[in-house]
Amino acid sequence: MENKITLSVLPVPVIEGSTTQRSQTTIPAAVRDAIGLEPGGVVCYEALSDGSYRITTKPAPFTDRDPVMLAVLDYFEQDMIKHSEKIALLSDGLISRMQQATESVPLPDVEDDFEMDEAEATEYADLAAEARAERESVGVTSDGE
Repeated sequence: MENKITLSVLPVPVIEGSTTQRSQTTIPAAVRDAIGLEPGGVVCYEALSDGSYRITTKPAPFTDRDPVMLAVLDYFEQDMIKHSEKIALLSDGLISRMQQATESVPLPDVEDDFEMDEAEATEYADLAAEARAERESVGVTSDGE
């Protein structure tokens, strides 16, 4: 599902932003709010014949705030805390069978020089803090209390 947005809904006609050294930009909060763009959403840039660009958005396929996924992960975490005696190392035989079963599976290319700029680091830290606060608000703590 693609959202076609007209930016005339913004309270001011022009909102400026800047780019980082790596040509990245942060979409201003007023714009994100106006177009309903959430973390993980996709921004599409379409070149038009007159030389301008049309910008559209698509919703994120999954977010870390998915309440069902949070509940499932919390369930597994609590079960591991309550029954830690059931957690065991994988046997050498099972590891060997897993390696044999996956040896022909190609691995994706990984960028060795992955870097995170300050804005991305702040965003990840904020998301982690929100997740902790969300879990604490429903009484889930990492020490199993």
